[in-house]
Amino acid sequence: MKLAFLRCLGLLAIASASLSGFSQQLTWPTSQYDQGTTNVGGQTARPGVASAFFNNQVWIAYLNSNTCSGNLCNVVVKQNYNYGTAWSNEQYVWSAGTGTNVTSNANPTLAVLNGLLYMAYTDAQNNNWIIATNNGTSWTAPYQIASGYSTWYSPVMAVDQNGTGNSLYIAFESGAANHWPILCQVAADFSSQTCQLSSSSAALGYNPGIVVNNGVIYVGLVDGNGCLGFYQTSNLSLLGTAWYPLGCSTYKSNAAPSLAIYNGNLYTTFRTGGNANTMTVATLQNFTSTFGNTTPLVQTLSFGIGTGQMLPITNSVTGIPIGVLNLFTWQNRLYYTDGY
Repeated sequence: MKLAFLRCLGLLAIASASLSGFSQQLTWPTSQYDQGTTNVGGQTARPGVASAFFNNQVWIAYLNSNTCSGNLCNVVVKQNYNYGTAWSNEQYVWSAGTGTNVTSNANPTLAVLNGLLYMAYTDAQNNNWIIATNNGTSWTAPYQIASGYSTWYSPVMAVDQNGTGNSLYIAFESGAANHWPILCQVAADFSSQTCQLSSSSAALGYNPGIVVNNGVIYVGLVDGNGCLGFYQTSNLSLLGTAWYPLGCSTYKSNAAPSLAIYNGNLYTTFRTGGNANTMTVATLQNFTSTFGNTTPLVQTLSFGIGTGQMLPITNSVTGIPIGVLNLFTWQNRLYYTDGY
């Protein structure tokens, strides 16, 4: 995996002049696939590969399709060595107290908070769990979340993008008839959680995307008609009316969206074009002050396939944004492109 901006992670500083030509619309090189990652399982209409920036490396998690028994597959992780030129071998995920590999019937999700890497996943009975690690090898005992709620497919996890707070935010698609969003706020030490079903929102077609900024939650959805919408809220249960900035005629989607905050802008990637499976990236500028009153910048990535998972990369020493890694899967392969 050879990504230009990832190779820069080993540098202790990046010249500020390199950002002078920054555009709100990122430049996306032609996607490539990683030849060493060819057994990615999971739901094809959901984010197929979870990603997080942990200990100055990109970490990914996914289901190993070669290990499946029925609808349960082993969850594995990889880390990116040598700043973007090689991946580690797959590592099975063992959580304390279970004595077995972690298995899941849906795609896992990752997030980093306070120096820990967190993973959320779903078991055979559609129960949802979170585990954490400080080194990528030894994981905690699983902590159950959203108990008592009917959930479908994959959880999606986020933390506050400013590094503030002490909570994990997890979004689900409800398994109830209307498929409303379920949002959970979980303490980083697993001491408490709050989950709410938002029955006032639109029905979902797929699991929602989620990002958090300064305590404000942003939820992206593809509804039952394939239309992309957004919510902005500080209350887990009061999502209200969705905002559809792209309308619903040109940019219908048949997969879950992914959201990311990068360099002060809100980005989303979602699959468009039906069987053509093109990728669309929408950019919401100055979203914290003009949310719901701005026209997105739209890019269509004709080479895109699968379902995207966006990961902003910032130099951990200088704090300068480096780029956005967009990971997606197709036919059990890991594909990628990097926006800069």
